Amino acid sequence: MRKTIFAAVLIVLSCVNIFANVDNKSEWNFKREIVSDKESGYKYIMLDKDIYRETNSDLSDLIIMDSDDEPVPYFIENAKSITNENAHFYNSELTNSFYKNDDYYADFALLKTNDKDDLVDFVINKLTINIETDKSFAKDIKVYGSHDDINWTHIENSSIYQISSNVNTNIQLDKSKYKYYRIIIVDNIERLEINSIIGHNINTNYEIEHYTDVTNLDYEISELDGFTEVNISNTDNLKLNKLHIVVEGDFNREFKLYEAGELLKKGIITKKDSSINIADIDYHNSDIKIVITNDDDKPIYIDNINAEFFVDELVFYCNGKDKYTLHYGKPNAVKPKYDIVHKKNDIKYKHEIFLGEITQLNEVHEAVEPPNYKLILNVVIVLISLSLIIVLGKNIKK
Repeated sequence: MRKTIFAAVLIVLSCVNIFANVDNKSEWNFKREIVSDKESGYKYIMLDKDIYRETNSDLSDLIIMDSDDEPVPYFIENAKSITNENAHFYNSELTNSFYKNDDYYADFALLKTNDKDDLVDFVINKLTINIETDKSFAKDIKVYGSHDDINWTHIENSSIYQISSNVNTNIQLDKSKYKYYRIIIVDNIERLEINSIIGHNINTNYEIEHYTDVTNLDYEISELDGFTEVNISNTDNLKLNKLHIVVEGDFNREFKLYEAGELLKKGIITKKDSSINIADIDYHNSDIKIVITNDDDKPIYIDNINAEFFVDELVFYCNGKDKYTLHYGKPNAVKPKYDIVHKKNDIKYKHEIFLGEITQLNEVHEAVEPPNYKLILNVVIVLISLSLIIVLGKNIKK
């Protein structure tokens, strides 16, 4: 009886030990050291082909670990905003100034900057008021506009100030088209004088620039009757933006682009433009087939095919002390969510650091649903418990 119970306990302990060893296996297939500069602050690393080849398509399996194997919050960026500012300005001359009670009036005419200005009307969206004084002031002002220096239209009420190093003498306007401007300083008991004004026309455009890199792609060419078939491998699972077909000779050929047998795009490639945009089609980062129509011409000679692909950066806070590693390659991972993503617009400075060598932690197999070891363990324990109950029951009857 005792031998039976002892054997059952050994079996249970062995099962627990086996499944514990399975659970201790790394959850990720790969890791890479993050080479830090040992300075605290926000850092970023750029992902590369080696990571895209093994990570999930949605990057859900990426995790940064610190020296204590604790997850480090991060967010992903794949583009930056670029501000383009086109500014034009107009100087001015004083045409009249006077007082009404303690209110100071100053009238100005804007001046053409160059000959091109004669072809267009005055358009400004900012006025700069120039007052030459060392004294501190804070004044309310009124702005009027006129086309003839006689009839005036109220445009804006605002304020200007100069207090120590804090200075604001700019007035924002809404596309004002007047040539003449009257500035009134309300209750000007300090007897401040406006020396000049400057009219600005500032146009600001915002563009989104995606992070990209370039790489060569493997391909195979088959010459068919009147067609050239190019099979391009995307084994690195790259998010392609453009394909560049490097060719020789002068040509103008029709092409069709397929993915998994589905026609996604057709167009023309020439000697001057042998690029094919991929970002504007529903492409799923797999292999591509391009069929080029030659008709009765000789096939074009393709020297190389390279691709521009989108890349991502991981941004995180580095404390300057810990060693960090990036883990990836976990097919069933759930994408983490961190509060740091809400700070991304407040981060003004970040510095690039780099990834080190790849360490493979597990053998990589086709993604399959992992066994539910906990369920198996519970079933084994239940079966052993039932066996013990039966044995005890028989012994009691004896």
